[in-house]
Amino acid sequence: MEFFNSIQSVISIFLIIGLGYYLEYRKWLDDNFGETISAIITKIALPASIFVSVVTNLDKDNLLSLSGSLVLPAISTIVLYLIGWLLAAALNISQKRRGVFINGIANSNMVFIGLPLSVALFGNKGLPFYLLCYIINTLSTWTLGIYLISRDNPAHLDERAEMKINLKRLLPPPLVGFLSAVAVLFIGIDIPVFVGDTFTYVGNLVAPLSLMYIGIMLRKSGLKHIRFNKDMSVPLVCRFIVSPAVTFTMLAICTEVIGMNLHVMLKEMLWIQASTPMLVVLPILAAEYNADSEYATDLVTTSTVMFIVILPIMINLMNVFY
Repeated sequence: MEFFNSIQSVISIFLIIGLGYYLEYRKWLDDNFGETISAIITKIALPASIFVSVVTNLDKDNLLSLSGSLVLPAISTIVLYLIGWLLAAALNISQKRRGVFINGIANSNMVFIGLPLSVALFGNKGLPFYLLCYIINTLSTWTLGIYLISRDNPAHLDERAEMKINLKRLLPPPLVGFLSAVAVLFIGIDIPVFVGDTFTYVGNLVAPLSLMYIGIMLRKSGLKHIRFNKDMSVPLVCRFIVSPAVTFTMLAICTEVIGMNLHVMLKEMLWIQASTPMLVVLPILAAEYNADSEYATDLVTTSTVMFIVILPIMINLMNVFY
């Protein structure tokens, strides 16, 4: 019964993913519709959602207290990078796949699955805790993550071009939305009601559009050609088993050994985000640096499909542990 209830709690997520899949299957969408949705989410809806959530749910004092918790997802990410690097060396992963392989283990799909999932499970009250994971994941992706992918083919870009891309993407629109909200809180600006309402309406687009995007990408990518060799299987095991295990161990040490008093929703958020699928922009980054983009696409697609089975299990384990 508990397992069934956990499936019901997220069944709307799967239905909206299915809607995107169906629309793409029926050819009701043009070829650029997925890219359009992606742009609307990342450049407009998500920054608006993050801005209004921070301004509504936080004040200067609890923002300062919450900032100390950034170290928790940071520790987990560093550990996963180390595990990925060691496994890549031990398994002799080819040079053209090594950066993608490590990124698949260390970085997750924080926007297109992590965000709608956190809203579905925790509501807007969970967004401040989601932001902790989002900030670390964003910084990780556009610094060490993209550096490792660029090393898959070092001759593709010169050093100056590489630095230009990194610096530009260190401040994506969602992070700008967060920093703007922080500035508003610290300065003490009162946001007019019509501005807050507008941002709320636009921000509400994030979850349904993100889930439709996943369905569209699943239909476009397909699964028939995927082969489960070590290059595929090991990152998947690390994403869905090792990553949650690292988070669980870290939280246990913090609470039981160090004696930290962590908010229950923070622990639940870290647990759920640790088990989300792989970074959705991984194939784009691989193609940009002339790495193995087909391998990256297979990883993202397979992990997203597997997540449909993994998610109810992780929710049940979350209810048991926390």
